[in-house]
Amino acid sequence: MKKSGFKIWTTGKFIWSGIAISAAIIAGTIAYGVFIRQKTPFVPENVIFIIVDTLRADALGTYGNSRDTSPILDEYARDNVVFDNAWAQGTYTRSSFLSYMTSSYVRSLGWDYVVPGENPPKGAFCERDDLVTLAEVFKKNGFRNTAVLGNTFLFPKHGFPRGFHQWNRIPVEEMAGQHLPRWGMKKLVDNDVVNLSIKEIRKWKPGQKNFLYVHLMDPHLPHSPDAEARTQMELPPNPRMIRDSDAKRMAEEGSDADKAMAKEFYYASVYMADKSVGRILAALKEAGVSGNTLTVISADHGEQLFEHGEFNHNAGVWAQLAHVPLLIGGDGIEHDRVERPVELIDIAPTILGFFDIEPPPQWQGEDLFESDRHRNVTERLGWTSITTDGRYKAILDDKGEWRLYDLESDPFEQKPIRNDNILADIKTTYDVWRKSTPKREMKAGDPPKGICSSKSSEGDNDELMKQLEALGYVVPEKKPYKSPYKIKKKPQ
Repeated sequence: MKKSGFKIWTTGKFIWSGIAISAAIIAGTIAYGVFIRQKTPFVPENVIFIIVDTLRADALGTYGNSRDTSPILDEYARDNVVFDNAWAQGTYTRSSFLSYMTSSYVRSLGWDYVVPGENPPKGAFCERDDLVTLAEVFKKNGFRNTAVLGNTFLFPKHGFPRGFHQWNRIPVEEMAGQHLPRWGMKKLVDNDVVNLSIKEIRKWKPGQKNFLYVHLMDPHLPHSPDAEARTQMELPPNPRMIRDSDAKRMAEEGSDADKAMAKEFYYASVYMADKSVGRILAALKEAGVSGNTLTVISADHGEQLFEHGEFNHNAGVWAQLAHVPLLIGGDGIEHDRVERPVELIDIAPTILGFFDIEPPPQWQGEDLFESDRHRNVTERLGWTSITTDGRYKAILDDKGEWRLYDLESDPFEQKPIRNDNILADIKTTYDVWRKSTPKREMKAGDPPKGICSSKSSEGDNDELMKQLEALGYVVPEKKPYKSPYKIKKKPQ
């Protein structure tokens, strides 16, 4: 049955207080995620999948932020389905993108390495022909697939456009055999991404199935909020921008005032992204296609705001990096909140479920509206985090040591706890996951396939380093620290 007008019930906060409940109701609500559907099916023609880069869940009001950072997304959440405990499988863009687009854990992708590291690493996506992307499935089923994105780190030459017809306005079929760094590498700010997305939505025709992937960047460093966002967060007139180098130096030498200001710059950037999402949602209504469009809104990963000494996402599997928003909406979908842990690898099979398209057998995610699995697994550089209830989270480091955290009392994971029973249960879940998720390692010298077989040049590495520096992964030579916090003191 199609998903429509469904209501999701979870038992996480039910209190049975002397009420006589029939055995049938108990059986129907004892597990996480029981779905009750109404009769009228929601049959979408279009899908729009919006990723807001570097957006941690607790930056939004609907996930508990007290600042007014996200009025549009908060309103959207009130009418649609909110997943309270959605976690990314990787904590930087490329590993996460590959994970949710192929419904595969990072371990099975072979794409996890030290940035800047080897590009592409052994086991790269482009060297494999046994993976299937969401866009490739849609292409086989007659969809017109378009991607508009501001993250230039998703190099076309590494195979990310597989299955799309257009990638930042360039026909993907024209990329094969070309010097790819020049294709789709022009830096697009979020305003460009939104404008191009709106143009694409206006092209949609009745009877044509469309898949639009949108990747916004404002919450990613560097932060340069516009006037409205600065006013919203009550930011001072200076500095005008928080650069990547500023963030690194603040983490090392900045005052509490510096760090507090940097956080507000981040939240102001979230506010800007919220406006961008609002413009896209409004365009769906203006084009008359909101009623037959499935919308999915999430993030590739979050951001550390000095909780563990850094203002970035360069390393770690902390909750602030892995816990991201996940909102799903469409005509006839009722509002509800799902408490059970879910994963971004579940997005692709969930989307296909609305079209009754069978997912590829190698996909590892599950349809969120059919499954009751409750597990989050996140990986980064030999570190793994896992939770089965969204509260107790265990981290296995690259030396084989475990630590356990109670996210309810310690949301920023500052003090590991001791609870052998809970840790034993999590280890059992980890062992099952590990055995069912073989580690992927490519053989040395395996030839690139498909789009990744394109020619390169000596200038490729220079282009790569420019992109790495632009995204904050390469920091310029160290200079004496000077606080950017320039508020003139009032005369005494």
